[in-house]
Amino acid sequence: MFGLYNNYKMNKNDDRSADLSLLTERNNTEALKYMLRILFLGVILYFI
Repeated sequence: MFGLYNNYKMNKNDDRSADLSLLTERNNTEALKYMLRILFLGVILYFI
């Protein structure tokens, strides 16, 4: 996830910066949802 953010920062001056930022934003939200799902599952399993 942080690698994607660093990739976005490096490519900010690129011609394709708009496409890259949109792609990175979508990937970050997907990764965040995935992490939250894993965390939620872990909490449920912890209480069982």
